[in-house]
Amino acid sequence: MSLLRTVGLICSQVLVNNAAATGGTFHITEDGFDVQMATDHFGPFLFTKLIAPKLEATRTAEWVPRVVMVASEAHAMGPGLNLATVRRPDGDGSDQSDPQKSFLRYHEAKCACVLTAMELARRGEGKIRAYGLHPGTIPTNLVHKDSLAPVLKSIGMLNEDGSPNFADPKFKWKTIPQGAATNVVAAFDPRLDDKSGCYLEDCNESNHTRAPHCTPETAQKLWDLTEESVGETFVL
Repeated sequence: MSLLRTVGLICSQVLVNNAAATGGTFHITEDGFDVQMATDHFGPFLFTKLIAPKLEATRTAEWVPRVVMVASEAHAMGPGLNLATVRRPDGDGSDQSDPQKSFLRYHEAKCACVLTAMELARRGEGKIRAYGLHPGTIPTNLVHKDSLAPVLKSIGMLNEDGSPNFADPKFKWKTIPQGAATNVVAAFDPRLDDKSGCYLEDCNESNHTRAPHCTPETAQKLWDLTEESVGETFVL
């Protein structure tokens, strides 16, 4: 997903955008984007745009196709998306190797996922439904990344030895199947038919946990900026 030239090579009734380059070593892709934002946002945006006609073709009186943007509660663990640096955060020449900055880029990339779901729901009303979600805190190989582990330790999610901190009740750890459950709900649950654009957590609508900086205004601005960045107009 990080390389735009490969996105079109890769489609039906549901699209789950789950790609991520979380906490990876900072670098700029050949398209000129920060790799986390490219993989989490720009690539999935273009992919969704390219297959939207196929999704729309599955619409019937009983079914409206769905797009699911897998975000994270990390979207609320920071100041929000800086549109001025969304393509690449090093425009000021600053060092981006610090783990805290890696986590900030992760935070912003997940903000972009939430915002894209909101705006896609607005623009696709009646044609495509869209949902953003937090799958849960899951002990995947992500927690062992050298660029992310120091941050996770600093907030208490990991113990000093790098193991998950299962003892702290504020971290609701899930198994991988439990984490996938909210994705399935977002993709198929008929209870969400009239809730396009909502944010999900623990298999239920959870708009109260969506960060206040994820506003409709920011969502529209991000959409316009993204169209400009990928060189494609996404019209539904």
